[in-house]
Amino acid sequence: MGLINPNYYLAVAIRYLLKHRAHWPASGSPAKLTRAPGNDFPIEGLKVVTASGWFAAGPSGTENIYKIYAESFKDHAHLDAIVSEAQEIVNNALDSAQR
Repeated sequence: MGLINPNYYLAVAIRYLLKHRAHWPASGSPAKLTRAPGNDFPIEGLKVVTASGWFAAGPSGTENIYKIYAESFKDHAHLDAIVSEAQEIVNNALDSAQR
């Protein structure tokens, strides 16, 4: 099976974020980026930025996989939590695409 259309992936991932991440505080509500802030080019994937960290997920340009990059501004345990949530979001989007 090939990769899903990035636009469909974005729609599913954003819908999942809005539905399942209501516990994120309004003051630190995430920015969901689909365009690069510096040059406004489209991002082939999704980047979610909060006050305490970020993750980016999108298709690999060379392999039939999705990649996740993340950073915590707190500590390693927080980074593990960010990566875990990012994996859940990606898996949910991919599972939805196969239905």
